[in-house]
Amino acid sequence: MKKASWKDAVEIIGITAIVASLLFVGLQLKQEREIAIVELDMGALAGWSDAANLIATNSDLWVKGNAGEKLNAAEAATYFEIISLINTRKFGEYRANMELGRVDDARIIRQDWSGFLHQNPGARQVWLDREMNLIRYRQLLSPEEEHFSFWVNEIESDLTTIDGKGE
Repeated sequence: MKKASWKDAVEIIGITAIVASLLFVGLQLKQEREIAIVELDMGALAGWSDAANLIATNSDLWVKGNAGEKLNAAEAATYFEIISLINTRKFGEYRANMELGRVDDARIIRQDWSGFLHQNPGARQVWLDREMNLIRYRQLLSPEEEHFSFWVNEIESDLTTIDGKGE
């Protein structure tokens, strides 16, 4: 084998190894993304199971709160925590789906939450009061930072659209 042929063969082997390595990394990234999606979906199901149990345990309070009926202090505190828990889970699912590039899934999660808030005036008011309070304190403490107000803005936009359609 000539010197030039030997060099060409080594370069071809090197290029082939690099391409194979890149393909392997690409497959590994794809697999890791698929695992992350499955973990996200399983976590969402587990979270909803927890929320469903909490709601079932407090079903009378849940019905009263969603209808916007007057709650005593203890009921209001429990209802606030249930709504906060559900909102936090929805926001977490939304963000995780956006990070994974599942924009349509994220949009559906947000729209489902918006629809729930529209159908349940008590939940809507508790959610809005909570979000406005959180944003106010975050802005007071860190005026230069982003405070996730996009979540509130997008849901309020959804609610305005639903309200405008006479639902």
